[in-house]
Amino acid sequence: MGFLLYLAVVIIISLIILWLGLAIALFIAGRIVSGVNTTFGEALLVALIGAILNSILHAIFDYFVMPLVVLPPPFDTYTSIISFILSSVITLIVYLPLFKRFFDVSWGGALVVGIIAFIFMIIMGIISAILIVVMAIVLIPLLLLPGP
Repeated sequence: MGFLLYLAVVIIISLIILWLGLAIALFIAGRIVSGVNTTFGEALLVALIGAILNSILHAIFDYFVMPLVVLPPPFDTYTSIISFILSSVITLIVYLPLFKRFFDVSWGGALVVGIIAFIFMIIMGIISAILIVVMAIVLIPLLLLPGP
């Protein structure tokens, strides 16, 4: 039970870090593109709404569309690449209207916000993965030690 609780805490902390990281990325990108029209609260809201919509659409996509993408050997190894590309397009479709609406930018500006945020999120994902590994290395031995 202790390990599952630890795992749940690590996942929750990681999600909060990524949500805040995305909000910071959106805030910075929104400020760069739109000037002073972007607030951190709007960035938090866009990150939350976008993540919820994106998760729903990805679940639908993975359940209904990806089973139809069956490639014959030796190309079947590319199915995950196709899934990533199509998922990225879905993510872009979800977030662009949110950027346009909340950050008061044009469609081109929304695309620039998305590109800047995407680059920043790659960096945040790498940092988050490193933090998870460090937390695992430090905390798992403590959980495995016998009690007093």
